[in-house]
Amino acid sequence: MLETDMTGKLKRVPKLPPNKKLDAIFLVVSEEAVSAAPLPLRRVPHPDIAGKVIIKGDIMSSEPSSSWDLPE
Repeated sequence: MLETDMTGKLKRVPKLPPNKKLDAIFLVVSEEAVSAAPLPLRRVPHPDIAGKVIIKGDIMSSEPSSSWDLPE
């Protein structure tokens, strides 16, 4: 399943076979179906900074502990 951002661009482009022609049919999922089974938000760093960021401080207090999805 593909998702788009607010401008209609794909959030994550799937890996496709090289040097092939693809035939695709896109169906828009209704808002009711999306709200019935919301997908968990997956955060990924931008490729330009992935693996290069150094954490200098307390990041645990930046969000409530309920947002971290940690085992209790």
